[in-house]
Order: sequence, then C-alpha cells, then structure tokens
Amino acid sequence: MSSLGLIAGNGVFPLEVATAARRRKIKVIALAHKGETKPELETQVDHLTWIRVGELQKIIDVLKDAGVGQAAMAGGISRARLADSFAPDERAMKMLASITRWSDDAVLRALAREIESEGIPVIDPILLMDDVIAKPGLMAGPEPDEKKLRDLDLAFTVARSLGAFDIGQSVAVRGGVVYSVEAVEGTDAALRRAASI
Repeated sequence: MSSLGLIAGNGVFPLEVATAARRRKIKVIALAHKGETKPELETQVDHLTWIRVGELQKIIDVLKDAGVGQAAMAGGISRARLADSFAPDERAMKMLASITRWSDDAVLRALAREIESEGIPVIDPILLMDDVIAKPGLMAGPEPDEKKLRDLDLAFTVARSLGAFDIGQSVAVRGGVVYSVEAVEGTDAALRRAASI
C-alpha cells in the first residue's frame, strides 16, 4: 500500500492510525470531521480536508482525486453532537434510505459499501498497527484472583449482549455488580460514571 485515505472521527485513534501508516512510509490523505477530529491530525498526515458528518460525495471525491489505494475509518462520531453537525448530501441521503436499521454498524457498513463501489477498498486500520495492539494475557499488574475473573466474565457477557444491539462497547463491573454500561454518551463518560460510584 502506498497511500491510505483516512476517514477520521474523534479521539486519539485517528492519530495512532496516521502515525502507524507514516511509519510504514504510506502517504496519508485524511478527511477530518469538524467538531470531532483533533486538529493535531493535520501534523500527522500528508493532506487534510475538513468535512461535516454526512458529506459522502465529498469523501469519495477527495479519495478518488488523491488516487488512494485503500481507505480506513478510525475514531467515532458523537451521537450527542449529531444534531449540530449532521449535514447529509444527496448521496448520503440515498445511502441512509437503503438502511433498515440505524445502528452504528449498519451505517458504517453502508458507508464502506459506497466507498468500495467507487473501487476503493475499505480496510480495518488495525492491520497497520500490529506493533501497538494488546496481545492476549496479562500485560501489567497482579494476576486477577477468582473474584476478579468472575467480574471479567460478567463484564464480557454483558458487553457481548449489548453488542448484539449496537448499544455500546464498554461495561464496568465490580463485585458482581454492573456499575455502568456505555450508551449514547460514549466510552469515556461511561467509565467516568463508574469511577464516580
């Protein structure tokens, strides 16, 4: 891969993907979402275009004009801020009309299909980051005791159940009690809520 189209959302993940691509000498053409993407992404990429959520044709035009070999999506889009930032163009409206369930997964898969329909494969950005992805097993701290292993088992059971409904991706459990479950507020807020309890 010589070039990557990076469709960037919020958080540090887009920065990590850009850094990993640059380490591999891959040219990075980024599309950053206004009000979501960290401005410092501009220092980590070869070219950056700011867009609003829903500007699908602009995404495709930038990727095609740059001649990227592949594209990747990294970072989230805050559901809570969509009322202020959502500006779907005609192509996005047609794409959204074809979706029967408005889950994050369904929307992202439809977006990927639209991009791929233009001859640009959409890849999992994790493939660029094999040197920073956690490996199975204990990484730090003491071995979990039986009580903590039971909490982990409960947390994974709850997270998998919620994942089937595309509700969220984090769960905090302590002493067999679910302290918080992520929903529309996002992972960080769910974890802060659990810590406050």
